[in-house]
Amino acid sequence: MIKWLVISLVVFLGFFIVLLGLGYLLQENEKSVTVLKSQLDQQRSLQEKKQQKQAKIQSTLSAHSSDLIVEYQQSSVELIEKKADEDVNSALVIISKNLTCVSVEQCVLVKTTLVNESCFVAINTIGAAKLAKLEDSENQENFCPEVIEMPLLSCQKNLCITTLN
Repeated sequence: MIKWLVISLVVFLGFFIVLLGLGYLLQENEKSVTVLKSQLDQQRSLQEKKQQKQAKIQSTLSAHSSDLIVEYQQSSVELIEKKADEDVNSALVIISKNLTCVSVEQCVLVKTTLVNESCFVAINTIGAAKLAKLEDSENQENFCPEVIEMPLLSCQKNLCITTLN
C-alpha cells in the first residue's frame, strides 16, 4: 500500500510541477504581450500623428497652390483675353485652354508668331496639335528671332511653363 501511495504522490507532485511550470510560462507570455501591445499602440499613435501632420501640410499647400494657380490662370487669361480677338479659333484662346498638364511629358514647346516676341510657348500636346492646324490654315509668316538658349519645359502646379537654363 505504501508503494501505491508513494507512486500516487510522485505522480501528483509531477502533475503539480507541470501545472506550476505552465502557469509561469503563461504569466511571462502575458507580460511580453502587454509590452508588445503598448509598443504597437505607441507606433500607431505616432503614425497617426504623422499622417495628420502630412494631411494638414498637404491641405495647406493645396490651398495655397490652388490660390496661386487660380491667380496665375486668371492673370494669364486676362492677358490672353486682352490680346485675343473674338474669334473662337484664335491661337491665344487655344493656348489659354491648353496650359494644363500632369507631367512634363505632356508639355510641348511650340514656336509661334501669334503670341509674343519670344515665339516659344509651352502648352500641352492637344493644344500643340490644334495650334499647328490653326497656323497651317492661316499660313502665317514666321518672324521669330534666332534663339541662343532653348527654353526648358516644366510642369509646375499642373501648368506647362518654359524656363531658361
